[in-house]
Amino acid sequence: MNSELGTYDDIAPIYNSLHLFEQLQKLKIIKDLLKIKPNDKVLDLGCGTGISARVLHCQLVGIDKSKGMISIAEESFPEHKWVVGEAENLPFKNEEFDKLICVTAIHNFTDIQKAAEEIRRVVKKSANSNIAVSVLRKSSKYNEVEEVLRNNFKIDKIVLESKDKIYFMKRIS
Repeated sequence: MNSELGTYDDIAPIYNSLHLFEQLQKLKIIKDLLKIKPNDKVLDLGCGTGISARVLHCQLVGIDKSKGMISIAEESFPEHKWVVGEAENLPFKNEEFDKLICVTAIHNFTDIQKAAEEIRRVVKKSANSNIAVSVLRKSSKYNEVEEVLRNNFKIDKIVLESKDKIYFMKRIS
């Protein structure tokens, strides 16, 4: 993953000082609208430094491509499971997770369609929204991401946040 400042491994030590507040704001919205409970098993796809552990009090599993980010998550929140891996090839069983979140990360994935297929595979079917994906509105991949989300999920609600659009969705099938 690359950002305007370099790779996420490079910026891992300063990531929280750059983005903590804005990520916490999005996570609070997501927690409320997904109704995340302590017994829910939740996958944080593109978890970065594990900021979600500050807000989501549940059975949290985080995965990120950046070893530097995962290292910080492991050190900060050792009570949760943190995995180095890619969104396009998730090392989890089918329907393993009650809920899935992806906060301002999907536009960094190499193959957004493949990531969407993996999301559908690892999250349980639900009558209510159990997937939340926030997309950076200024991303050059914004239109591609939106099209993939619309084609792969049933969108129940969209929340406009200051920098992102947050999609609350569930599996189509």
